[in-house]
Amino acid sequence: MKKGCIWAIGIVVLLGVFSVIFSDSDDPQEGIQNKEELANSGTSEDSANVASSMNEQAQNIKTWKETESIDEMTEDRNIWKSITSDNSVDFEFPYNGGSTLTISVRYMKKYGTDVLLQISNGQILCNEYNGTNYATIKFDDEAPIKFTYTDSNDGSADIVFLKNTSKFISKAKKAKQIKVQLPFFQEGQKTFKFYVDEPLQWE
Repeated sequence: MKKGCIWAIGIVVLLGVFSVIFSDSDDPQEGIQNKEELANSGTSEDSANVASSMNEQAQNIKTWKETESIDEMTEDRNIWKSITSDNSVDFEFPYNGGSTLTISVRYMKKYGTDVLLQISNGQILCNEYNGTNYATIKFDDEAPIKFTYTDSNDGSADIVFLKNTSKFISKAKKAKQIKVQLPFFQEGQKTFKFYVDEPLQWE
């Protein structure tokens, strides 16, 4: 009797174990497949998060913005690389509301390479006789440099062209911080600050 009872108890225990093992799924293969799907799902989500983080970091990197255009007559390729000041300055009416400065390095076959300084709203002074035809520019921690400039051919007061373009480009290709000080009509000297994560790339 004792042996029979022991055997009966053992059979009941074994049946209970088998019941627990197969209770999650009627098909063992389905259980394995579900586990693999969960593992793959987690891996895909992690990869997507990493890719999203990398894209966000790339978008936050500040560089010289490049634009290109094609001359419709000659089919020559024009290249522009520009940065806009991180700060703005306030002028009196009618130029109030905040003004930023943009530096552009431009190549056009018919003009060659130029460096332009353009104010978004205001008048840059450019008079050789009273000494208001130069900008003071500082690259990183180097000493400030004076760059003389000329106005545009059409007489626009919001834009000037630096004369020593090769020197400016050489310095900008190494600098992550640039400060530009210019004289403005009835406003005196104003300073604009530029910061980039990558210096100018120009051949």
